[in-house]
Amino acid sequence: MKLIFFPEINKSLVIADDGSGNPIAIMPNGEVVLFDYDTEEKQVLSNSFEEFIEENFVEW
Repeated sequence: MKLIFFPEINKSLVIADDGSGNPIAIMPNGEVVLFDYDTEEKQVLSNSFEEFIEENFVEW
């Protein structure tokens, strides 16, 4: 089994996961990213935490 590590996760703030165990983190540059262990890729979700909240906030 091949393990993939994202060394940059050590310099980020993990704030959540995607429900499958993949961490969602805020990077030092402010980007919110998903570290996807299944695809072995880092996906930028938003350019900032503020943008991330605005895009995912549901009024009720």
